[in-house]
Amino acid sequence: MMVCEYCHLEKVKGIHQRFCSKSCKAKYQHTNSALGFQKGSKPWNAGLNRETDIRVAKIGEKISKSKKGKPNLKLKGKTYVEKFGKERANEIKARISANTSVGMRDFIARTKGKTYAERFGEEKANLMRHNLSVSHKGKVSHRKGISNIDEYGLERALSLKRQRSLKIKSGEIKIGGGWGKMGHRADIGHFVRSTWEANIARILIFLGKKYEYESKNCRFITDYGVLILDFYLPEEDIYLDPKSYLLEEKRLKLENFIELYPEIAKKVFVIDKEPYELLKIMFREKISNWE
Repeated sequence: MMVCEYCHLEKVKGIHQRFCSKSCKAKYQHTNSALGFQKGSKPWNAGLNRETDIRVAKIGEKISKSKKGKPNLKLKGKTYVEKFGKERANEIKARISANTSVGMRDFIARTKGKTYAERFGEEKANLMRHNLSVSHKGKVSHRKGISNIDEYGLERALSLKRQRSLKIKSGEIKIGGGWGKMGHRADIGHFVRSTWEANIARILIFLGKKYEYESKNCRFITDYGVLILDFYLPEEDIYLDPKSYLLEEKRLKLENFIELYPEIAKKVFVIDKEPYELLKIMFREKISNWE
């Protein structure tokens, strides 16, 4: 009986066989090919690609099918720095940047931070919104009804909120489109989270009213996290909080706020759609920068 040419331990079953298993055969071939490369020999597919050699194309297709739908869980969700280290990550980013066409780089620079309407015109933007709406119809987000507090805990959720707020204020993150158009407004001199808030600030400035925006006086601790009211008018000692819609997290905070701070709650005026539309009719023509 012959023994395996790789492990030299197991006996080979057949007369014409050289290895005890497929594993030993593969290891033997890999070892021999590695030794051959060290001596200067080249692999059979050196210089070939799927366009020039049908064997390479078939092997590539076979590997692609075997890995389809099977993400590398060890690398999933990680950045280039986490995957390859800072130096290697910078090399990859530089190569991607170099391979990006001048036209594409120009398009990215021109469209960064802009809404669909600003990029493509109102007509095409409406069509794109409609197509997105149709494609998402009936689909429910895995995070629907789950706040950051539920998912990460109060401390982590507040930390994420602070980080995002700082990035938006610094301009690192630009948010555009719809009611929630965040950003700095030069005419009012500070950051706001929406066009509604920007217009309320303009009305107060137009009327000569002093106000504080999301200051310490606007922050209240509740059982569901920190509740931030948008505007505080110190001279009138009242709070204004424009809201076009109410998320479940904010609703819980408001309900708890009313229980914990009943006297202050009497001074809070929530500006929803109906009063906002009345203010819009009254001041839109009088304020030049109205959004």
